[in-house]
Amino acid sequence: MKKLYVLATAFMIGASAQAQIIDFENFLPTADTFDNGWAGNGDFILDDVRFYNNYDATWGSWTGFSISNKTDVVTPGWGNQFSAWTGSGHNASESYAVFYSSGSISVDQENISLDQFKITNTTYSALSMRDGDGFGKQFGSIYNGDSTVVDGTNGEDFYRVWVYGKSHDGSMVDSVEIYLADYRFADNSQDYIVDSWIDVDLTGFLFHIGELSFKIESSDTTGGWINTPTYFAIDGLNRTTYGGINEQQLSNISIFPNPVKDIVNINGESGHLMITSLSGEILLEAVHEQSTSVNLSEFPSGVYIVHLENVNGSYKSKVVKN
Repeated sequence: MKKLYVLATAFMIGASAQAQIIDFENFLPTADTFDNGWAGNGDFILDDVRFYNNYDATWGSWTGFSISNKTDVVTPGWGNQFSAWTGSGHNASESYAVFYSSGSISVDQENISLDQFKITNTTYSALSMRDGDGFGKQFGSIYNGDSTVVDGTNGEDFYRVWVYGKSHDGSMVDSVEIYLADYRFADNSQDYIVDSWIDVDLTGFLFHIGELSFKIESSDTTGGWINTPTYFAIDGLNRTTYGGINEQQLSNISIFPNPVKDIVNINGESGHLMITSLSGEILLEAVHEQSTSVNLSEFPSGVYIVHLENVNGSYKSKVVKN
């Protein structure tokens, strides 16, 4: 299986799209601390974006998101659950958010899309995978966490996060998988645990994303339960505002043939035309005057995105190149 590690940089179409970065700076008043919802105020809301938090005062436990500026990259175990393994936020900033177990990020405004963020491991998860602990196994080992029983993985371990993007009305869902650790390579020198901030780019999704949810999977399980600490850290969430609340989606556009071998024809309203890869790399850009024919014969087989935008609205569609 091909790993998804570093994704292409996000793009925006036209002047109607404006991006704002949520970076968690200035949220915590003191250094080397965290907020896991202990005050009982519920979800964290930053710039109209809601980060789910559920704090259980009875047990002092939490799920969803906490906000942290902890810097400990050496101490193993649950007591260091709020530190990113990078030692800081993205671009050496102070603060970031930590995810645990389950939860979501959402925004209510239909013209806003949550389309990119940075992700990395926490110190707790990374050291558990690298060294093993009383619960999780050492990645690459053939034994389980007790170091006495062969676990059947042959040391081909992985830790990944599925990111699910959902449209505002809930009718459309797409997903991408991010490997935060991968030990499945024939050449063991390629095995890795992510120790830097990497991009998660969702601009290839064909809708505005109103909610992000997450599913964690690991090769290290017992009875269906994950032994690897189910944490990761995020930073630099990109919220893009498109046009206005009344932005229209162009509907009178036709693309044929699809799938295509050589020439694809695009008919409909004039505007700014782009063809991109699924990860957002711009492969072709042109002025579209109602009818445009594009030669894809030199493109590798795969799925591409046709984008069209004008003053009336915007349009996206997948095209399959055979």
